[in-house]
Amino acid sequence: PRAQAESPPRTTGGEGGERFEVPPELVPRRRPSMVISQDPALLRELVRRNPQDPDAWCALASTMLASDPGGAMGAYQRALELEPSHVLALNNAGHIHASVRGEVGEGEACYRKALLLDPANTAAKVNLAVLLYSQKEPPAWQEAEELFVGALEGEPEHYQGMINYANFLLERPLPDLD
Repeated sequence: PRAQAESPPRTTGGEGGERFEVPPELVPRRRPSMVISQDPALLRELVRRNPQDPDAWCALASTMLASDPGGAMGAYQRALELEPSHVLALNNAGHIHASVRGEVGEGEACYRKALLLDPANTAAKVNLAVLLYSQKEPPAWQEAEELFVGALEGEPEHYQGMINYANFLLERPLPDLD
């Protein structure tokens, strides 16, 4: 079995300098970087052997996304049943909700929960920003721009962030100069 890299409980300062501890079950695990096969048969076997491993379910889901979005969503949902704070599963489930099924509210909720758990997550920032600016509502554009800027400050070479931010800048209306 692979070793799990666990994050220590996080603390933060409140008003007046008091500190509180975030319960360990709400702190996302830090996952070691690893290459996982993209062979669906191997990943199904991995899930069969490790049915309680949310990472295995996410790996399987990623191979199903293009050909079977419903199956991919089922695998992401299983990962979230096993680990509700699984940021990758939340972000990718948000993508299926918003971009594949047209369930914008559900997609937004997934992205926001992913960012609540991992505020520095570039992919979730970019995905939420794209969702907000695609609604063509000026009040959402300010938040979208803040998300794009924050994502690119944290990861300046994130190509999807750069491309989507450039499209956003080209599509948004310019302020009235009169």
